[in-house]
Amino acid sequence: MREPVTPRGRYEAVGKEGRLAAIVSGALAVLVMVGVIVGIFIFLITASDPPAEPAKPATRPAEPVRAADIETPQGVATTTDCPDCPVLVTIPPGTFVMGMRAEEAEADDVPQMQQQAEQPMHGVTVRDAFAMGQTEVTRGQFALFVAETGHQSLGCMVNNGKTWVLDRSKSWREPGFSQDDEHPAVCVNYDDAKAYTDWLSRKTGKRYRLPTETEWEYAARAGATSGKPWADKPALACAYAKIADRSHAARFSQKSAEMFFPCETGYAFTAPVAHYQANPLGLFDMYGNVREYVADCWNPSYWGKELGTTARTTGSCDTAVLRGGGWFDAPPNIRPSRRFREDRPQRRADQGFRVVKELPVTVN
Repeated sequence: MREPVTPRGRYEAVGKEGRLAAIVSGALAVLVMVGVIVGIFIFLITASDPPAEPAKPATRPAEPVRAADIETPQGVATTTDCPDCPVLVTIPPGTFVMGMRAEEAEADDVPQMQQQAEQPMHGVTVRDAFAMGQTEVTRGQFALFVAETGHQSLGCMVNNGKTWVLDRSKSWREPGFSQDDEHPAVCVNYDDAKAYTDWLSRKTGKRYRLPTETEWEYAARAGATSGKPWADKPALACAYAKIADRSHAARFSQKSAEMFFPCETGYAFTAPVAHYQANPLGLFDMYGNVREYVADCWNPSYWGKELGTTARTTGSCDTAVLRGGGWFDAPPNIRPSRRFREDRPQRRADQGFRVVKELPVTVN
């Protein structure tokens, strides 16, 4: 009689290959069971949760577009007096009505004091052509002026997210946000801007200066009788101007919703000049980016202003006038008739300028 084979005996009866196969098959069986359990667990979790929202792409600043990359409107000729001088557009003579329209006051719910500052409406004849900077003076252009003259301009009003405060460490070199040389020069005051135009006159032998209020509004309207190029569709404003948009809202969330345009420019602060659409005269950024100094003394209204384009040299001449609105300005502040006032020594991170060159008078 043969002895019964015990489990131990049966195990010992297999060779090395059999033992290895048994171990592998056992391990595979365990892995399969673990995989099944994990799969069931994941299925139960995902089935009980609502579907996740698709990830939103991070908002990134648009790639800077240089003036040379943007097509000037057909029929607009540009000139410059030196490689680093501002590019100029010739503004032809003409007539227009200056001041706030009634529909603008109603649409923007303009306070009474601002309405007074932009009235009365009056006709103006621009008798002589003049050349105006196609863009605001850039940080790079202002840097050349400083390098050649040693001009000092330190201290600037900057916004800390809640209010405007004077920071004596800030300047056009460091306004508190990122810029390159194609952005408009900011943190400059009236005297800085005038010093630049005086230097440019000496450098080129031409007659450069700041525009007058009349010249500025005439060029901004560019023959249009309506207020803004986007009319009553504020969502289209970001194609024309760097204004307080959604990128701005992300940085200044304490401001109410009506203080922002419902569109996206790609920049929370200044944008490169000539980044947005030009007006029919070929001028960029007339409605945004930075508020722009003009040559006139401040007056609370247009009463007593003679018809013409000369700057007013009476009134409050310690107070500068700015036009055009800037990156911080809400929809009610962006219109061609809007006038801002500022103490002449004051510098702010949303204020800059463009130049005008006087042209020889042509007698017909």
